[in-house]
Amino acid sequence: MKKFKFNPLAAPRAVARFLARADAALAPLIGLGDYEGYLRHFRSAHPDEVPLSRAEFFRAMQDSKAKNVKC
Repeated sequence: MKKFKFNPLAAPRAVARFLARADAALAPLIGLGDYEGYLRHFRSAHPDEVPLSRAEFFRAMQDSKAKNVKC
């Protein structure tokens, strides 16, 4: 039987990977757009302009969702 060797540096990396995957999975569920996709599109379509920051993109997505609420 192989003996398990604990690597204290692996735990933070595993947690970071888990959080990144959780963020990618949950973001669309709460109405967040794909920031990386936005950046790819923006850089190809508007190479001379500065894209929104992640916070500005989030705020714009939330504002657009709030304007389209139907009761």
